[in-house]
Amino acid sequence: MSRIQAVRRALVAVAAVVAIATAALTVAGSAEAAPPQKIAFDEAWNDVQHCAGFDITYYGRRDFSGMLQFDSAGNRKGAVLQQNGWEVDTNLTTGKSITIGGGGLFKVDFVAENVKETGSWTASVAGQGVVFHENGFLLRTYDDVIRIAGPHDDPDVTLCAVLG
Repeated sequence: MSRIQAVRRALVAVAAVVAIATAALTVAGSAEAAPPQKIAFDEAWNDVQHCAGFDITYYGRRDFSGMLQFDSAGNRKGAVLQQNGWEVDTNLTTGKSITIGGGGLFKVDFVAENVKETGSWTASVAGQGVVFHENGFLLRTYDDVIRIAGPHDDPDVTLCAVLG
């Protein structure tokens, strides 16, 4: 699996984490929607990416906080989450590294089974400026990307070039 596939698969994992972490918050049905519930969780990752002639190790973390919304029957309807995070990528041969940072907004729709992400993740190198862009909008179902807008660099290509 490519790294971009792993990143996009992580969006589905976020929806699953929200669903699992909030399962106990589903409330009994009533004439009115239950009040929103505050939620917070984090996601950490690490792995190795193979480039031509060298490997990159990467690790990072995202923190999420937001609100879970219910319908009038007490079922989870959606979640709105603020995310902030970082990732460090290092060439294992040379030790050269960069930090990717950013944040954005996740909207999870449990009824339509989709996730919308807007935000900005970038990395800069002194003398070169911004070398990695993951900015704009991404809409996906739990299985497929529906729409994408803005610059979305392929980390499999971009980070090998920057750290090579």
